[in-house]
Amino acid sequence: MKWISNIKTKPIIGNTRYIMKFAFLPIYAWSYGDKLRYRVWLETYKQEQMYKEVVEYLSGFGVISTEQWINMNNYIK
Repeated sequence: MKWISNIKTKPIIGNTRYIMKFAFLPIYAWSYGDKLRYRVWLETYKQEQMYKEVVEYLSGFGVISTEQWINMNNYIK
């Protein structure tokens, strides 16, 4: 038996998601426990992203509006 478990739908502006990542290079991340910001590397961290409308100005083309996931914060335990 099988069924679709993750139906692809377009996100709505303002939606947030969390993605687990690995810091190969040093990054800044907030700690859940003591609410301090640390510089971490060679460690996993959780990245909070928000779906937003981004407006860019390109010379010759004018204003271009796109929607994309934007990094808001990085978190560690």
